[in-house]
Amino acid sequence: MLPPTVLIIDDEKNIRRTLGLVLEGEGYEVQGFGTAEEGLAFLEAESADLVILDIKLPGMSGVDALRRIRDSKASYRDIPVIMISGHASLAEAVDAVRVGATDFFEKPLDRDGILIRVANCLKQRNLAREVEALRAAVGERHEMIGESAVMQELLGQIRKVAPTKSRVLITGESGTGKEL
Repeated sequence: MLPPTVLIIDDEKNIRRTLGLVLEGEGYEVQGFGTAEEGLAFLEAESADLVILDIKLPGMSGVDALRRIRDSKASYRDIPVIMISGHASLAEAVDAVRVGATDFFEKPLDRDGILIRVANCLKQRNLAREVEALRAAVGERHEMIGESAVMQELLGQIRKVAPTKSRVLITGESGTGKEL
């Protein structure tokens, strides 16, 4: 199994190098870039499992890059993104999380904090992938067919109730497919 790839986008070469050494020491593969444009080009051409993105970058800002990732139709739109900054205000941090950052931390970097955040983000992404795979498998096994108005109404009711923890009593004659 290939090690997870972490993409580091920060204009400070020393930050990229330090983060890279810490993460590589833990078995991660690391790619580093100094601008958002370079990082996004890599993300479009290759794949990564996590992005560590500085808020303040030359050219496109980190928050704008995050918006581009989240608004993308590409497979990387759901990639976890940890925002970092040494100069960000509270408002900028809140904005980054609102746009879709998975986590946020300030410089100077704390080695243990970084490793914990990276591990948690990757674990969260793996769980999300597993849930999607299980939903697809369950959906394939229990597919209901029918296009009548009554069936469409039933499917609409199922979509409303399914995400809740409510209990539902289904009644009907024997052999009508209540188990589906």
